[in-house]
Amino acid sequence: MLRHGLKITLCLAVLGSFAACVEKSSSAPSEKQLQLRKENILTAAPASLKRSVNADLDGKIVYLGCDYDKDTISPGEKVVIQHYFKVVQPTGRGWKLFQHLNGDSPNGNWVNIDHKPVKGSYQVSEWKAGEIIRDEYTLTLPKNWTAPVATVHIGIYKGGDRLKVLSGEQDGQNRVVALKLPVVAGKGAAAPTVPDLTVRKTAKAPVIDGKLDDAAWVNAPTTGTLKDSLNGEKVIEPGAEAKVLWDDQFLYVAFTAKDAHVWSDLKNHDDKLWTQDVFEVFLDADGDGQTYVELQVNPNNATFDSYLPVRRGNQDDWTAEGMKTAVMIDGDLASKDGEDKGWSAEMAIPWAAVRGRQDAAAVKLPPALGQSLRANFFRFDLGKSGKQVAAAWSATVEPDFHNTGRFGKLTFADETGMVPPSGVPMVPAGGAPLPGAGPDKLTPARAAELMKKELNPAAKGEVKAAPVAQPK
Repeated sequence: MLRHGLKITLCLAVLGSFAACVEKSSSAPSEKQLQLRKENILTAAPASLKRSVNADLDGKIVYLGCDYDKDTISPGEKVVIQHYFKVVQPTGRGWKLFQHLNGDSPNGNWVNIDHKPVKGSYQVSEWKAGEIIRDEYTLTLPKNWTAPVATVHIGIYKGGDRLKVLSGEQDGQNRVVALKLPVVAGKGAAAPTVPDLTVRKTAKAPVIDGKLDDAAWVNAPTTGTLKDSLNGEKVIEPGAEAKVLWDDQFLYVAFTAKDAHVWSDLKNHDDKLWTQDVFEVFLDADGDGQTYVELQVNPNNATFDSYLPVRRGNQDDWTAEGMKTAVMIDGDLASKDGEDKGWSAEMAIPWAAVRGRQDAAAVKLPPALGQSLRANFFRFDLGKSGKQVAAAWSATVEPDFHNTGRFGKLTFADETGMVPPSGVPMVPAGGAPLPGAGPDKLTPARAAELMKKELNPAAKGEVKAAPVAQPK
């Protein structure tokens, strides 16, 4: 069987009476290419990845995620990325891998960094069902890069067509968000980029038991490993991450943390949980940088909740009514000297608790698709030495976990990870139409109606969507 490469046809005259045509292929893999395939076609996916994505590309390929050797990058620097793909079924002839490097704005930097997978030795159209493909790529950030973030998008294409991204973080153009790296200019550089996360709606609510074994959590959007809470320059070990989902009743947050010494002897509601091992969630429902809630859960499943009408203006008499939490300890919490493996926690936060004491008419929740709020996630780890280490989703830059200006952004999407198309203005938390939205007076209900029409495959032929910008 000939591979899908260039074919050379040789016509040989045989005894001068007839011609025989023999096809030869110039694309037969060399010994070096066969060795590369052997090294990079795996029988099982890695146990863990630095960034887990699990994006479904039209039921054929699953982009599992990637490992990478730098958490920030400067213009002119290199980063080694190892992409991992799972082949569900062959794509067929002609399908190829594409890879784009983008800045974090519509007019930002853009570079085509397409390449043939496995260092040119194994094209997508040759991949076989059941294979796990590791594709290592060395990215060099252009010296003239000016955007504050470098985003690697990845996908599969054939001519002008792309495999549709059915699930997983994407940009609405069937490009999977493989990796985002803050761009720094070195010491004294600007603060790291404030992160954002597209939060998918879940059709089936996870069971709040601390186990995180529900199907909804498997492909849930993740913060990635939490980093140094002050500057975000490095991942804090042992690692921890948060995942987020939503439905019409709750905002769901799940934490997992590796920890050889899980410890807390605080067991009462509103104890000073932040002084020992704890997970923390900060939520600013209207994004004004003033009013927000602070929620915590520790290894004893004790909780802390507070409403803050102004920065650090805690009102601890407020209670997050209806909030559900559960934890799971991989180890022995009762033993202060034992060797543990880690712990996890789940939180189901009612939308009324997300709002805090703000007027329900002013902050519309549950959110409309495309609506956003500001948030930050922290993990505090108290070691055996008595030293406590903090890790964050968004670095606070200053030594204050209540720096609301550094909260990241959560944008709410449907069950496939889609948000309203760029032609449909986003409805802010207050429910009022954005300035310039036109005479239609776009309400949350009207936005949902318009989006359903826009995303109707039968009417449009394909789903077309784009992320929506945060209103100022």
